[in-house]
Amino acid sequence: MTDSNPSSIDFPSPPLQAFPISAVDVIVEEGPHSLWEAHRADIEAQWALEKQANHHLFDGPILLQETITQRDDRLLTTARMTRFSTLLWWRRQQDRAKIRLLFGAAIPVSTDGSAILIRMAAHTANAGRICFAAGSLDPSDVVDGYCDVMGSMNRELGEETGLDVSKARGLGQLSAAYSNGRCIVFRAVYLPWSDAEILDRVTVHMNNETLSEIDAVYAVKSDSWSSLANSMDDLTRVAVQSVFSGR
Repeated sequence: MTDSNPSSIDFPSPPLQAFPISAVDVIVEEGPHSLWEAHRADIEAQWALEKQANHHLFDGPILLQETITQRDDRLLTTARMTRFSTLLWWRRQQDRAKIRLLFGAAIPVSTDGSAILIRMAAHTANAGRICFAAGSLDPSDVVDGYCDVMGSMNRELGEETGLDVSKARGLGQLSAAYSNGRCIVFRAVYLPWSDAEILDRVTVHMNNETLSEIDAVYAVKSDSWSSLANSMDDLTRVAVQSVFSGR
């Protein structure tokens, strides 16, 4: 079955290559998402299996893209609210040429020059994945019909690691990259703490959580991060390379 309202994609930039942007505009449209409308029965059936395999999963509301376009140095997108189950179903589909998932990541960088990565806990949908603190756009990120992607990436960093973007001594270039139906918007956040201080802060936060989304934290440098690359997805690898190249 094909999507009843396919996403439009107009990206001059090639996949798996970071490119600078000045902003991302996400217009939140009313009504059910086209994936939910076209595949509801399949989504609900898949969710029953996912929930049976992992009872910690929660079918909360999230935003998925309907359209996404690169215009000059801006990303312009429309999105609609759906359920987390829609995302899990979509992730299992072979045809993911249309970009459906846009998410933001604030990438912590220590005063030692290390990028800070985390490992997702066993009870999450991305168990064992090494990545940056990030997550799906959700209703708390929506203000007056627009989704605040910058606010989302800062919120996710705080929720998962306890690190506060407002303490940053500087911010890197806002950039984006896409692959296999996903688009990441990211920037380096230069924090005023050493590797040891950041690892300690994140570990304390992790241990104080009732059910932490993460179970490990890493400080990696440009010559050492490749040892973890097999546990990263392709967009995480692109973002790491971009941060260390200074782009």
